[in-house]
Amino acid sequence: MTVSPAAACNSSTYLLVELWDLGQLMLSSPVPAKSSHRADSLLGMAQGMAPSALYKGPGSWDIQPPQALFDTDGYELTSHYMSIQA
Repeated sequence: MTVSPAAACNSSTYLLVELWDLGQLMLSSPVPAKSSHRADSLLGMAQGMAPSALYKGPGSWDIQPPQALFDTDGYELTSHYMSIQA
């Protein structure tokens, strides 16, 4: 994804990206256990290349490129909603 704000924006432009997991949202359990039959969602955003993140353990990630943005808290909390604002 490439975002190029217009000159009239005066560098005050921001981008909000949201990811909703409606299947998880509809479950009755407030914090559902991760299931092995579906992928874990992780929302990421970077400019110039596809972002990647390797989970090393609670609070420990290998993020590439280093300036990429990820909602790692949403992943670790098994949240049905993730967002990134840049």
